[in-house]
Amino acid sequence: MLKYVRVMKEGDLPIGKSVVVTAKGEDIALFNYKGKYFAVANKCLHKGSPLAEGRIEEGVIICPNHEWRYDIKTGECSQNPYMKTVVYPVKVHKDGVYIGIEIKDDKKALKNMFNLLKDGGFLILLVPVFDFLYGEIDKSIGHFRRYEKNELQKNRRRSNTKSIH
Repeated sequence: MLKYVRVMKEGDLPIGKSVVVTAKGEDIALFNYKGKYFAVANKCLHKGSPLAEGRIEEGVIICPNHEWRYDIKTGECSQNPYMKTVVYPVKVHKDGVYIGIEIKDDKKALKNMFNLLKDGGFLILLVPVFDFLYGEIDKSIGHFRRYEKNELQKNRRRSNTKSIH
């Protein structure tokens, strides 16, 4: 479910500038490019550098550290066509600039995963214990979520599924 979160007053970010905003716990690079607002995940997929500190040339965000390039509208990475940074929808109203954030429903997601299984099939969830086990790409797209053991068990029970240890 998409929810729009107000991140600043309209007009607070001058044309050609960028800023890091936080919406629902996510750091987002917000750009005012030629009078239009664009928002992407603030971490470069290469080494995690802050994209808000980069520059824009002809609609392309250029990472400040290693010059990886991302299309400001699509998030596509020119260095690797299989990589794409997260692009957030932006709405501007007279009272502010709003960024669309996907609200995740863990219970629904687990239930949907199990519904895709064939009868007798198994779903294997690998949950790394330490942050360093996650890759920079996973971190930048928010692909991971930390769970305490009891929270994961509670979500599994609510999704009406079995656990094998």
